[in-house]
Amino acid sequence: MRPGHTNTYYLRLDCNDLKYTFRTASVKIEVKDDFSSPTLTPSSLEVKDGDSVSLTCSAPAPCVPHPPTLTWTPTLGDPQETLKENQDKILVKTSVLNFTASYLHDGEKIYCNATYKKQDGNYDTSLTATTNILCTNCGQFEISLPQTVQVLSGSCVTVPCSFGIRRKYEKDLQGECRALWVYSDSSHPRLTDTNPVTGNLTEKDCTTIFSNMRPGHTNTYYLRLDCNDLKYTFRTASVNINVRDNLPAPTLTPSTLEVKDGGSVSLTCSAPAPCLSEPPNLIWTPTLRDSKETLLENQDKTIKTSVLNFTASRQNHGHISCNAVYKKQDGSRDVTFSTTANILCPDCDRFEVSLPQTVQVLSGSCVTIPCSFEIQRKHEKHLHGGCRPLWVYLENPDPRLTEANPVTGNLTEKDCTTTFYNIQSGHTSTYNFRLDCSDLKYTFKEANVKIEVKDNFPPPTLTPSTLEGKEGDLVNLTCSAPAPCLTHPPTLTWTPILGDVFETLQMNPNKTLVKTSVLSFTASSLHHRQNISCTAVYKRESGNSDASMATSLKADILFPPRILPSSSCTKTASQINCSCEIIGNPPILQWFLNGQPVNQSMEGFVTIKSLNETYLRSIISLNQPKERNVSALLCFGFNSLGSDSKLLFVNFLQTSAEHIVPPRILPSSRCTTTAGQINCSCEIMGKPPILQWFLNGQPVNQSGEGFVTIKSLNETYLRSTISLNQPQERNVSLVCFSFNSLGSDSKQLFVNSPQTSAEYIVPPRILPSSSCTKTARQINCSCEIMGKPPILQWLFNGQPVNQSGEGFVISQSLNETYLRSTISLNQPQERNVSLVCFSFNSLGSDSKQLFVNYPQTSAEHIDKNWMSVFIGTTVILLLLVCFLLIVIRFQKTHHYPEIYTLARKGKKVQNTTEDDNKLNTIELREKKIANSGTSST
Repeated sequence: MRPGHTNTYYLRLDCNDLKYTFRTASVKIEVKDDFSSPTLTPSSLEVKDGDSVSLTCSAPAPCVPHPPTLTWTPTLGDPQETLKENQDKILVKTSVLNFTASYLHDGEKIYCNATYKKQDGNYDTSLTATTNILCTNCGQFEISLPQTVQVLSGSCVTVPCSFGIRRKYEKDLQGECRALWVYSDSSHPRLTDTNPVTGNLTEKDCTTIFSNMRPGHTNTYYLRLDCNDLKYTFRTASVNINVRDNLPAPTLTPSTLEVKDGGSVSLTCSAPAPCLSEPPNLIWTPTLRDSKETLLENQDKTIKTSVLNFTASRQNHGHISCNAVYKKQDGSRDVTFSTTANILCPDCDRFEVSLPQTVQVLSGSCVTIPCSFEIQRKHEKHLHGGCRPLWVYLENPDPRLTEANPVTGNLTEKDCTTTFYNIQSGHTSTYNFRLDCSDLKYTFKEANVKIEVKDNFPPPTLTPSTLEGKEGDLVNLTCSAPAPCLTHPPTLTWTPILGDVFETLQMNPNKTLVKTSVLSFTASSLHHRQNISCTAVYKRESGNSDASMATSLKADILFPPRILPSSSCTKTASQINCSCEIIGNPPILQWFLNGQPVNQSMEGFVTIKSLNETYLRSIISLNQPKERNVSALLCFGFNSLGSDSKLLFVNFLQTSAEHIVPPRILPSSRCTTTAGQINCSCEIMGKPPILQWFLNGQPVNQSGEGFVTIKSLNETYLRSTISLNQPQERNVSLVCFSFNSLGSDSKQLFVNSPQTSAEYIVPPRILPSSSCTKTARQINCSCEIMGKPPILQWLFNGQPVNQSGEGFVISQSLNETYLRSTISLNQPQERNVSLVCFSFNSLGSDSKQLFVNYPQTSAEHIDKNWMSVFIGTTVILLLLVCFLLIVIRFQKTHHYPEIYTLARKGKKVQNTTEDDNKLNTIELREKKIANSGTSST
């Protein structure tokens, strides 16, 4: 289009059969050399840091094929463009720019450029619109300074300072930037001779320390930033530095204090601290107790504060001072400023004495009376002349106890402690202390002491009064006895002396003395039921015999069981009778036949006899097994501290102890679960191998709770499988336990509870609330344990208690760590009955003997029992030696049985795996059975 095209035009239709000009409307085309600038909305913008901003730029688009190009400067985001028709049906090109405001945009100008293309070969035309962005919270130049700072001449000063600048200039602080202190009319730096040290400017910290200030430095200063691209003097605030030859004295709060004797007092001393790096040292005079110092900062200065806390006494009556010591940097002496407070104690300046109310003394021995006194200060000078301490009756100033050779402490130090010797019954009375000085004669009537002369003393005190522990525990027994006489305290003697002894002489709150002896030793089974006594011996004078008093206790020591060598078996043609004797506290015993617990049933008859609380003998009678390789009888003794076991009978040729191998549960042991059942397999290697399943801590027998099968492939390998219904409850555990005379092994194969890491498993602990109540016909016992998981078993006379005629048990689990079990038993007729609560899990065990029904026996009777056991053991050992000689002779003159020979041959197969060896042994046994069957037919 050209300028000559400017005119008013009508539309005309020129068709073959229609020619028509629309005259109802026309259009005026104006060809111009320039256009109006684009429109920016809004034209000016006030935002806050973080605001979302939207700018709209619009320009007319006269030509649809070639609309203007809209561009933004600077580019702050991705614009969105549209081409729309306005109300006048004129096309408009629109661009919307969206971005988030920041301090970088503060004061920024944003341009929108509309570029129109020409078709006549001329340059394109660009039209521009501008908007200004103002960020109201994007920072401004400001500074915080104290109005005035006072500094001691020759010392340092700290000027607290912080500033703010426009955020767009913050980048300039990162480069080379200096903080200068200048006068108001100059940018020239001042105070450069004071070695100024300024804070981190990038963090807007302009706090500055000036050293060795002089009076000539007194002036008003402004902070100036001197950076590469930023040079600015803050003129909105200034600091007046006043260099002085002295500073205000410290402030004491309160300045005057009236106290009572024994009252708590708190004094606060505060002094200005112009220099943060070298605050004043605050010293109290006189020094009463350690003070507590803090550094407090208020709006315009820094203050050092010291708080002194003490208990008022007559020594505090008068003045107390606080001294602020300031260090100088110019080589001159330190400067001290002081303030004094008045402490008034109206009742502190008086006569008073401190005495125990009563002192007991053994007739014929000595006694020490602890004593201290105070007098009015004006009379203290009289103590340095001729001055006698007297002990008198209240109504008579004549001296008493003079025949007891009294020895008194230093009266100038107000110590009236007196020792009297060879006190007799006639000296029993109440006495007052009297000062008999040249210019001071005074009887202290505020307090007196009663001396009680006794023919005997109470026995010493043992702590603890009862001794209960475990073997291996470190035991500390404390014996204490009164020590009436400081020069001759009692002698404390332990019987027997089981370990190291440590003695001390201590003072009670009433100032009487106590002699203390501590016996430390390691508990063992030898100490159980042993009498431990402490004897206090008091010396007497004038030929009187010494006085002796004793206190004793009996030790109760838990220790692991030990099976005695006297345990043995005897055989007849049809029966085996075995006896097992154990010593332990408590002793718990269980028989195992072929790895299964033996109960009172067809498989054997068991009797248990408890001779005392630590000795247990059990006898079992079994029918003689016909098979040669199936019967292993084991006696197993255990308690919470350990276990012991002995293999008493194995129905195959005896092998030496070196061929016995401790059991080991194989890694192949595992469980599989289905929707309704759990099937577990446990495989062990040992010689002999013995296995027991435990469900929730209870031995599993063939019952409704599970079906167990055991298969022995050879004399060292055993596999057992168990099938259980899928439990509905959450806290269920299944343990495979294997043992023989050399050791034991266990593996937890199934736990039906939420998975927890090992660190959340807690060993069990029986709570002190566990106890028993008895009636004429019944015993009711409750046992409470904490553990994760908690597993509990009742043992009656060393046997596990099940739901049977012997007792009724109820267990209640409150949560996953707490278990309570109650048991009801008929009152036993026999005397030797014990009931033990036994708790265990994979981390440990605990037990508590809750009821013992046996007569107390003296140590003499126990010694007789031990002698009987020793003689019986010796006889049995002699018989055993004879039996072994007969067996050895028999082996030399006879061949091995065929099954034993086959087993030995089976073991000679070379280059086979462990499983192959097992299969070979099975095949050999099957051949033996087949041959036996053929022979019989």
